[in-house]
Amino acid sequence: MFAGTNTTGVKWSPDGGDTWQMLNDGIETRCVWDIAYGSSDTQLFAGLRGFGVKELSSAQLGLPGDGAPDGALSIRVFPSPASGAVAFSIDGAPEGSARVYVFDPSGRLVHESVVEDGLQACWAPSREIPSGVYLVIVRSAGLSSGTRLVLIR
Repeated sequence: MFAGTNTTGVKWSPDGGDTWQMLNDGIETRCVWDIAYGSSDTQLFAGLRGFGVKELSSAQLGLPGDGAPDGALSIRVFPSPASGAVAFSIDGAPEGSARVYVFDPSGRLVHESVVEDGLQACWAPSREIPSGVYLVIVRSAGLSSGTRLVLIR
């Protein structure tokens, strides 16, 4: 989980928001207006007020090329943006099963599923589910991770 700050750069939380650490290589005193994923979940961009865009690469994030730190739980959603069914791919679930939650832009739970052994699942949102940016959380054995899903109708 990442957060842009008013004058202290970017903070990130390895545990779903319980604790926060600074991620500020070269942007320690900058106001961050937006944070966006790059071409993969291991690359981030921070939009800085008056100072352009700063790339936060997988090396700066302490991530290997495949996505998550060793031993960490991670989830990918594809396709995103999506107009119909999506697939969830989960890595690092210590017990071989996980729970996936999807929250709408207002924070309301719109989907929940248990993912077993193969650690892949699908969700086909009904037509009543509107366009928007949805939060996707995976939990397993006390660990959690999240990503976003952009749904376009």
